[in-house]
Amino acid sequence: RACRKAEIVYVGDYHTLHQSQRSFLRILKSLINKNRGFAIGLELLHKRHQGVLDSYLAGKISEQNFLKKVGLRKHWVFDLWESFKPIFDFAKYHDIPLLAIDAAPKGADLQARDAATAKLLAQYLQDNADQKLFVFIGDLHIAPPHLPKEVQAVLRAAGLPKNDLILYQNSEAIYWKLAHRGLEHETEVV
Repeated sequence: RACRKAEIVYVGDYHTLHQSQRSFLRILKSLINKNRGFAIGLELLHKRHQGVLDSYLAGKISEQNFLKKVGLRKHWVFDLWESFKPIFDFAKYHDIPLLAIDAAPKGADLQARDAATAKLLAQYLQDNADQKLFVFIGDLHIAPPHLPKEVQAVLRAAGLPKNDLILYQNSEAIYWKLAHRGLEHETEVV
């Protein structure tokens, strides 16, 4: 119910834990029939690749060409595509807009990254006032004094504050205990 009521839903991604992406997809699937008109923002891609992303979702370029053009393996030190591909497939099937929301220059600190992403998200929400926005981004970004605060500040300045919800998926302390015991790949949900 809280997800259905919120206009912005921030979901924390623990990038290297494939269950994190699966859980996000389960959230989207549970809401697709109850919430038409939403978009998904993904930290996975930089905003400069939005055109390539749009071409891929429209079926104008192949998956292989898409991955080559966005340089996913250069951008991320982890091989994340197999975990994220089902999210792309879901969005493509349901005609849900995907947004490349990593907006800061390479090497920017957390604050600068949040500020750049906040401007991009706020602009999208201003241009698409009737849409709900799911933001799938690393856990550090969704701490209340970070990205959510930055987005609200930009929206308030424009006279368009939105109600938001933050969903944390993963407990870092539990994950590292599992990793220490060599069980992080055998555990499905943290």
